Amino acid sequence: MKKLALLSMVIILAFSFTLVGCGGTESSEEPTKPEGTPATAETPQEQPAEKVVDLEFYFPVSVGGAISDKIQSYVDEFNKAQEGKINVEAIFAGNYTDTYTKAKTAAEAGDAPDIAILLQADYFDLTDLGLVEPLDSYIAKEGKEYINDFYPALLDGSVVDGSRYSIPFQRSTQVLFYNKAAFAEVGLDRAPDTWEELVEYGKKLVKKENGEVTRWGFQVPMGGPFSYWNIQPFSLENGVE
Repeated sequence: MKKLALLSMVIILAFSFTLVGCGGTESSEEPTKPEGTPATAETPQEQPAEKVVDLEFYFPVSVGGAISDKIQSYVDEFNKAQEGKINVEAIFAGNYTDTYTKAKTAAEAGDAPDIAILLQADYFDLTDLGLVEPLDSYIAKEGKEYINDFYPALLDGSVVDGSRYSIPFQRSTQVLFYNKAAFAEVGLDRAPDTWEELVEYGKKLVKKENGEVTRWGFQVPMGGPFSYWNIQPFSLENGVE
């Protein structure tokens, strides 16, 4: 069965070292011909053409904007640089849920995409089903310089049982918004810098009227199927995975 490699767009660049660069070297010297051999008798030896490696790539877009166009531009740039060697077909597969369902279904049917951008948590299911392959051998061939170019905190989330199954791409970053008017109301003039200050500020910002809370000091967005990651920083920075 063709295995779905749970990779990011960037790993396509790493594939080039496994699939390209097998040609022989050329010599600038003319071959020696026996004396008296007519020039017309020389037949140039044809070099076999390199076989183009075709890769199918699923990617999702869950937010508005021209992200799909941007990803397609990356693919076009890569294909141009690897013309005649590697060709990537980018397939927009819907949102993350749609892309995961399509990739998993295709893999189970024996026709998986070679590469897909999926949610970080998806690889637990995919590794259990044996539908993805580790990237360690590819990374080892590319060298430490490739993997060291990523933030360690983002890399840590792509290892299962000692093997790396994904490369970070399009990773979401949380942002703390705060209400300056509410802060000024309770004597605060800046955002909190530590977890301790977050708790302290939160308590100061709580407002009650007639025993009922009319304003909470802090809120974590918890709506939708992917909101679990909003509480991950609290657990991870307190020693819990």
